[in-house]
Amino acid sequence: MNDERVDFLLVTPLRVVAYPLEPALGPLSLYSFACQNGFNGDLLDFNTLIQEENFSDYGEIVFDYLKQWIDDHPEAKIIGITCLFSAIFVRVLELAKIIKSIREDIVVVIGGNHASIFHDEIIKKAQEIDYVVIGEGEEQFLSILKLHVSGVGLNADLQNGVAYRSADGSVVVSPKSNYIQDLNYLGATRYDKVEFEKYHTPDMDTFYNPKGHNIICAMPISTSRACPFKCNFCSMYETMGRKFRPKDNKMVMEELKVLYYEHGIRYFRIIDDCSTFNKKNSMDLFSDIVSSDMDISFEFYNGLSIRTLDEELIDVLVEAGLLRGSLAIETGSEILRNDIMRKKLSNEKIYEIYEYFDKKYPHIWLIGLFLVGLPEETAETLESTMSMVKELKNLWPVFNIIVPYPGTEVYDQCIRDGLFTIETQDLWKKELSANPPTLELAKQNISTDWCAIEQKQIDHTFLVEPYDLSLEQLSDYYKKLMLLKQESWSRIKLKKEEAMKNWVAINFHA
Repeated sequence: MNDERVDFLLVTPLRVVAYPLEPALGPLSLYSFACQNGFNGDLLDFNTLIQEENFSDYGEIVFDYLKQWIDDHPEAKIIGITCLFSAIFVRVLELAKIIKSIREDIVVVIGGNHASIFHDEIIKKAQEIDYVVIGEGEEQFLSILKLHVSGVGLNADLQNGVAYRSADGSVVVSPKSNYIQDLNYLGATRYDKVEFEKYHTPDMDTFYNPKGHNIICAMPISTSRACPFKCNFCSMYETMGRKFRPKDNKMVMEELKVLYYEHGIRYFRIIDDCSTFNKKNSMDLFSDIVSSDMDISFEFYNGLSIRTLDEELIDVLVEAGLLRGSLAIETGSEILRNDIMRKKLSNEKIYEIYEYFDKKYPHIWLIGLFLVGLPEETAETLESTMSMVKELKNLWPVFNIIVPYPGTEVYDQCIRDGLFTIETQDLWKKELSANPPTLELAKQNISTDWCAIEQKQIDHTFLVEPYDLSLEQLSDYYKKLMLLKQESWSRIKLKKEEAMKNWVAINFHA
């Protein structure tokens, strides 16, 4: 038994999306903040424990690990489970049931985007879950720790972003009313419980890596929170609010330096919801990286703010180590993008940014993020998307089918006009996804190049039937788009690899 008192455990469930394995930032931030405030905890990530050779024993492994940990830490009071996406809630619920079957008195807490959206239904109907944290969770999780570790138990002191059952069984919901404005308040991220080497997956050995770095893992990092835009399909504000809150650049640089010098991390994935929204802040941060002694590579995973990009900013990003970037284009139709989605982004600006990258930095891997199947989608808008993809020939397209999450305008629209193709009862516990995840896909994720997996995700479900397009027509267009995606992969990959060789030869005198 560990002699050190452990108050809590934070668990990351097995995910089934085709990305390289990476530490989950949400649990890591909660862990760091709790430890900063006098508590002691542990992290458990099932994505590093489930490997190809033991995948068939998934359920048994999960139970055995949880039981062993609980038996080794009888003093622990709380186990938190992250639930960022709806697609993993089924596994979150399974974990909660297993925990309660092992030790009923353990307090189970969940948080993340799915949990924030469905907090009321979850706390009413899932008896295995004691608390749902609404929105960003550092302060809320700390308040729960203070109550239970001190032995106070449930009382009315829980305010601002927590749902729970009171002592008499009644449901109490304290809506989220404020967010942490000064992110320095959270303090430094602690990495003492992160086993970075366990996140080295087979695709790391063939990673887009011109500098020849030893890539232990593709480490996610956040430089800001929230997105100020009001896209009609996005629900991330449920977790992070709408006010853009950048971290102090000194704080970001300190995190980078700790990861770089103390843990050997060379590749970073910037996962901000709205990267580069504040041009000046971005210019200052990446100029600091250029001026440092760190030789890093990085990508923008969730999407660059195209509206703020210009030649000056792009130049600094590339000099600092940019290798991949996602452009949130959504559709080739300006009317659909601006009048319906409210992106306020012109085709002219998209082409301008693409052409600058393509001509000056052809080695940069650009990904175009597109959304398919909004209620207003038509044959004309899909044809516009196909035309744009063909014209942006060196941009790799990724097509996501619309998922109308509760809390979004498009959800309310679909309910009002009867556009859902699925039953909308009990969405809180459904795998709300257009590409329903499977454990087999998760197995592939462990052993296969993620881009190859993306090409295989053809099975799909349309959750919405557009006003002027049948599901059959929509499906036919989606298949055409996926064929474009697949056909472009080999061609773009070869072109990028050749461009990278030229770039390395020029910049590193290879």
